[in-house]
Amino acid sequence: MGKTKVFLDTNILISALGWKGKPRVIFEKCLRGELELVTSPNQIEELKRVMDYPKFSFTEEQKAIFISIILEIAIMVEIPGKVKVITEDPDDDAMLETAIVGNVDYLVSGDPHLLKLKEFAKVKIVTASGFLERIFFQLLQNKHSRQDKLLHKKELKKQENISKKAESKSFIFIIFIFQQFR
Repeated sequence: MGKTKVFLDTNILISALGWKGKPRVIFEKCLRGELELVTSPNQIEELKRVMDYPKFSFTEEQKAIFISIILEIAIMVEIPGKVKVITEDPDDDAMLETAIVGNVDYLVSGDPHLLKLKEFAKVKIVTASGFLERIFFQLLQNKHSRQDKLLHKKELKKQENISKKAESKSFIFIIFIFQQFR
């Protein structure tokens, strides 16, 4: 069983950058390599646009570093633009399609248009709280299996190696950015 693949909607990424809380916890799990993050050029463009909203007051340096970190850690998928599901907000279709094409397990969002779907094309659509609850429950279930314990030891060794890689300049920069918003 591989890592859990996630798509973090733009509102979750913005929350992770600007505030403490569950979106940041999830993003930090992506940084540490515990989760596999998926994105698309469409989302990167939306993220750049949203970060420019005056209400956020992100500096140019913060925005550039955050984008570069996402580009470094995420799997980039191209979307054909065929999904047409969210009639109330068609821009959300690109986010849903990114999750589908990226074959993610979870789309994490705070957007009511997406959340009302609950699941679409085998992608579970959940809030940040809902996602963390599900992950915690999975960890508890896995803990009770002997076979999973053996796999867990191997996974821990892999995670140690991944953690060493995560201590790159990008990881240090993102911590620097987060500390500025505390």
